[in-house]
Order: sequence, then structure tokens, then C-alpha cells
Amino acid sequence: ISLFASLIGADQAQTLTENNLKNEDIDPILKELVFLISIGALLRYLIVAINRLLGWTRIANLVACGGRKTTNQLWALQAKKKVFVARTIAEWKKLEIDAIICPSGVMPAA
Repeated sequence: ISLFASLIGADQAQTLTENNLKNEDIDPILKELVFLISIGALLRYLIVAINRLLGWTRIANLVACGGRKTTNQLWALQAKKKVFVARTIAEWKKLEIDAIICPSGVMPAA
């Protein structure tokens, strides 16, 4: 999920919030994630620090994924995504999985 959060938060969720969700209600399950990846650097730093102090490392790591990325960072994330996809497809082939039926988007249907 950290790769997903890093990629959709690479522009601090600007594209997601301005274009895709501009006039839409955000599903409550995703509302927190969208908020956490769209906050500014100072607030993100504080939230990460507080969550680490509380022992909530998974949330701290997820929040740390947000924020603007440089072009080089974005290309590195894209490379990680390609590796992830290749590994996943290789596992599917190994297990002889022909199809997976699942939602096509990251947002639940309204």
C-alpha cells in the first residue's frame, strides 16, 4: 500500500483532489488516506513523529509516503511498480490463474 500511496500522493494528491474528486464525495474508507497524502510537509512530519511515538509505525510509514516527489523519485516509484506488476503476473502464471475478477478502480462505486 505504501507504493500506491506514494504514487497517488506524488503531487501531494493535487491531481486526485482537483480533477478526479473535485465534486465527488470521497468514500469514508479512503477519506483518511486522501487527507494524509495531501497534507503539507510540516504537518506530515508532525503526524509521522506522533504516530512513531505511539508505536503506530504502519500509519507513520503510510503518512511519510505522501508529499510531492521529484521527477527522479517518481521515476523510481514507477520502476518499483513495474517490478511489482511483473512479479504479480509471474506468480499468477505459476499458479495457472487465468483471470481475477475485481473492481477496476481504486474508488468504490457509489
